[in-house]
Amino acid sequence: MGFRLAAIFTHNTSLEAKALQQWPGCYVKEVKKYHLLGIAAHPDLTFQATKEDKKRALRMKKELPAWSSQFPDDTFVFIEVNCHGGDCLNEGYAVKNQKLLHKQEPSAHGHQELLTYLGITLDKQYFVAFTDGFFE
Repeated sequence: MGFRLAAIFTHNTSLEAKALQQWPGCYVKEVKKYHLLGIAAHPDLTFQATKEDKKRALRMKKELPAWSSQFPDDTFVFIEVNCHGGDCLNEGYAVKNQKLLHKQEPSAHGHQELLTYLGITLDKQYFVAFTDGFFE
């Protein structure tokens, strides 16, 4: 069994309408514990995602740096999660006003490094937004 997710996270929780305008069909949900807005291409890109969902994930990854310039005071983190058989690799980047702050190569702890750019330190690998069904 596998799980794949492509999502953007930011502390600016007022961007839901802007995200839906930029990436129609995306899934937006607040990660209340961390006061984050999560923007996902699809709740799970493994099984139920359509070609459009997968294209949206690629667009989000590509377009986020330019889109971030509309919100110059906000930091954004793009994270791709790829899990199979209980092993997960997380990769992505952190960006602010089109400036790349960090590029994360695939790693089991990659999400932990990326989330530090939003001031979040995880004690464990667990992050609630990466649970099956969170964005549904």
